[in-house]
Amino acid sequence: MRSFSIARSLILVSSLSLLGGCATQQELDSALVETDNLREQLAEARAELARRQARIEDLEIRLENLTRQTSTDRADWLVEAREIADRLAQGGLPDGVSGRQTDEGFVFDVEGTLLFPTGSEEISAAGKNTLRQLAGRIQAEGRPVRVDGHTDSQPISRQGRYKSNLDLSAARAVAVAEFLVESGVSANRVSIAGFGEHDPKTSNDTPEGMANNRRTEILIKKDS
Repeated sequence: MRSFSIARSLILVSSLSLLGGCATQQELDSALVETDNLREQLAEARAELARRQARIEDLEIRLENLTRQTSTDRADWLVEAREIADRLAQGGLPDGVSGRQTDEGFVFDVEGTLLFPTGSEEISAAGKNTLRQLAGRIQAEGRPVRVDGHTDSQPISRQGRYKSNLDLSAARAVAVAEFLVESGVSANRVSIAGFGEHDPKTSNDTPEGMANNRRTEILIKKDS
């Protein structure tokens, strides 16, 4: 648009020059001033465009470096995670417990029915025995630990102690975290989260799916 305006001014100056006496000196001076102003604006616009282009190139380089570093970090983590998984699963996992790697770390999935009676945060005797077996392995890693409580989508009884599945899942996470600490895991490395029915592994449309979603996850984080 600015180039068009400059061209227009140049045409105007040329026309005035050709017309000679038909144009006053004032009109000619005015056209020259407008041309100079537009040339300055064009130079400023080109300089701004150059600055923006340099900024884009800088961002592209940073993005490329970050992507390369992220890929390297992920590859390193996958190797380390495999080693952690081998250590944590050494000798086999207790019944009702499975393990998997995630981008956050290594997760023990503990079946909900193994740990808790329906609607309760009281850990069963079998659940305590399982957690004792896991506590030593968790403590040996020396990494941060997060205990996540999950439920199915079945509405909780309003006559019970808890107002919602979210409330129940948080209470269960607290119970597991406290028991792990009692079993030797450093308290300053343990945190909890309750998700209720809001982070299902599978659909809640079948009894099997609901059973899979009633669980406690113990995440051993990759960041020490």
